[in-house]
Amino acid sequence: NLMQPAAQTPRSLVFGKGERIVIIGDSLTDCGRFEPAYAPLGLGYVRVVHDLLKACHPELGLTITNAGVSGDTIRSLRARWARDVIAAKPDWVSIYIGINDVWRLFGDSTEEAVPVAEYESIYRDLLEETRGKTGAGLILMTPTLLEPDRDDPFRRGIDGHIEAVRRVAEEFQAIFVDLQRAFDAAMCAQPPEFWAEDRVHVGGPGHALIAREWLREVGARAW
Repeated sequence: NLMQPAAQTPRSLVFGKGERIVIIGDSLTDCGRFEPAYAPLGLGYVRVVHDLLKACHPELGLTITNAGVSGDTIRSLRARWARDVIAAKPDWVSIYIGINDVWRLFGDSTEEAVPVAEYESIYRDLLEETRGKTGAGLILMTPTLLEPDRDDPFRRGIDGHIEAVRRVAEEFQAIFVDLQRAFDAAMCAQPPEFWAEDRVHVGGPGHALIAREWLREVGARAW
């Protein structure tokens, strides 16, 4: 099945009873969480993760917070990290950031693009601060682009940022969620526009796929 990543040894669920999980990122995480009808979780993968964890592991009483903000780059995360992450005293922090860091190169705000070296440096600083001040476990998700052409300029750019996430995940022994690999497999089954009309903002099936990969890597038995 092209939709299924290579088989791995299942891990046990990493979360303990009563733990707090902060999920932070850009619009793919935000996903309408500021709109009254969808607050506080939004309509994307965070809600799917929340609902499946609550359904399959109700005994744990987990608290899941959506801290996504549309348009954010990793510089934006740094500016609000103390307020939205450290102050929440999380047991776990999940990060999904990077698409805007590259996308800005192809628009009118090129000065807001974040080169891969800076991206990796800020990422490392945030993880060091988080570990030092909270001791939280880390879940790092690769940025994603629904573009199968590896020579496409946007895809080449995002691949560099993906490798940076891979490096810091290994360095910090974080849980690594390779979403780009999952979407590359998914594009063998359905074309890019099925998942995201603009190659970035996925619809319902895409958010479900993100949630599936996240849940698998944290050891949840939700399917």
